[in-house]
Amino acid sequence: MRTEQLILENLLHNGDYSSVIGIFLKPEYFKDANEKIIFMEIQEHIAEYNKPPTVESLLVKLTNRNDLNELTLKNCEELLRSYKKKTDDEEWLIEESEKWAKDQAVYNGIVESISILEGKDKKTSKDAIPEILTQALAVSLDQSVGHSYMEDGESRWEFYHKKESKIPFNMVMLDKITGGGISPKTLTVLLGGTGVGKTLVKTHFASQYLKQGLNVLYITMEMAEEKIAERIDANLMDIDLDQLHILPKDSFQKKLNKLKIGRLVIKE
Repeated sequence: MRTEQLILENLLHNGDYSSVIGIFLKPEYFKDANEKIIFMEIQEHIAEYNKPPTVESLLVKLTNRNDLNELTLKNCEELLRSYKKKTDDEEWLIEESEKWAKDQAVYNGIVESISILEGKDKKTSKDAIPEILTQALAVSLDQSVGHSYMEDGESRWEFYHKKESKIPFNMVMLDKITGGGISPKTLTVLLGGTGVGKTLVKTHFASQYLKQGLNVLYITMEMAEEKIAERIDANLMDIDLDQLHILPKDSFQKKLNKLKIGRLVIKE
């Protein structure tokens, strides 16, 4: 059975499923015109009565519509009569429904973007394409109602006592203030006035992270790439800038080859 059929069948015969999925899905996800008509009627009924309709009530609504021809009405009736029972594995069904909805959203986003690129859609600018694709990729079913204070007490305690991974600054005061360094996948901002040594601190951080075997992307937005590399060289090789300028090429290369560090890319 196709996913679309499973979805429509369970929207009719599974109240719990319809309350979770009914509003999440969109008519444009259904490619078959008859299935789209049925879905829209089901969705409208759920929105109005807060429960799924019966097959009989849908048939009455469809029969009373003036915009459906005999063939469409017959096809819709045959589909509705084929929806017999709900799926036992509700968790699996919800996961499959979410995956299917994501696939349809991405497909629709790509088709819409191609239409814009080819000039078929005259009303939408090409600048809208990134947003269209971003929205399509963001389609997701969030079933969480939030943090339940009493029910989630144990998980909250575990969170309090979980030892967080830290990347040390290797600067005593900053490591003390931050509880051991910065946390991975977080944004850390350091503020300072003009000429107080922000770049010096950043090149120090870059050097320390490299020594820990981490990869570093250093975006300068100020100095030339070579100037930043110069400061990192002096830090990693443990020499001052004056010595670096008079260091013979072979000595420089030997020091460089001895370094066991992560990868560094500097971008101006």
